[in-house]
Amino acid sequence: MCCLTATFSFALVLPNLQSFAEANGSAGYVFDVIERKSQIDRTLDEGVCPKTLIGDIQFENVHFTYPARTEAPVNFISYFDLNRSTL
Repeated sequence: MCCLTATFSFALVLPNLQSFAEANGSAGYVFDVIERKSQIDRTLDEGVCPKTLIGDIQFENVHFTYPARTEAPVNFISYFDLNRSTL
């Protein structure tokens, strides 16, 4: 009886092994990006740093595709407008 249960359990796990392998590969890339050292050192006082920044920000028809699913574009923002913002 134990062998039969183990066989059924193993058969249920097999179809998901590809998903686990893909997730493992993607996780390696994500951790590489997270651990990457930035080329910008924000502790230095170099460059131009304005006291305030005033302007308009507008996004229109922003879309992207995931590298794994290039045939399925994602429409993220159709229109976004932020007028006269002060940061």
